[in-house]
Amino acid sequence: MADILNIALSGLNAFKTAITTVGHNITNVNTPGYNRQNVNFHTRGTIAMGSFAVGSGFNVASVTRDKDEFISQQLLKS
Repeated sequence: MADILNIALSGLNAFKTAITTVGHNITNVNTPGYNRQNVNFHTRGTIAMGSFAVGSGFNVASVTRDKDEFISQQLLKS
């Protein structure tokens, strides 16, 4: 039973980070120079239970910025 609770807790924590990131994106939508952020998730390994494989949840792997590489390069050249 504790494993099921840990799986659920990992999902809640990961999506809490995602909702916070969405809040940052909404708050800064009109801020000049702000780049939208994305949350990347990473699954945990599986647990063998007899002849079945059960997932063990997931975590936030990283929070990355959405940016246009071409525009970034043009800004660096000027």
